[in-house]
Amino acid sequence: MPISSKLKIFATMVIMTGSVCLGGEMAQMQLQLPAAIAGVFQGLLLMFLLAANAFIGNKYRFLKKKTKAAAFATQG
Repeated sequence: MPISSKLKIFATMVIMTGSVCLGGEMAQMQLQLPAAIAGVFQGLLLMFLLAANAFIGNKYRFLKKKTKAAAFATQG
């Protein structure tokens, strides 16, 4: 029975979030970092995953703005 791609993405997010949480706690203990550093890592990971999902699921077009000279040249 094939596993859907959305379930794979969800499982990956759960595993990565857990790993970042444990890694953040280890960094706090060994490097004497502040307690909020694990939350910062988790937030960054979540933002990158959401952005990747948005770019994969949708087609965004980034258009350059026309300059006045280019607009005038196209008019004839």
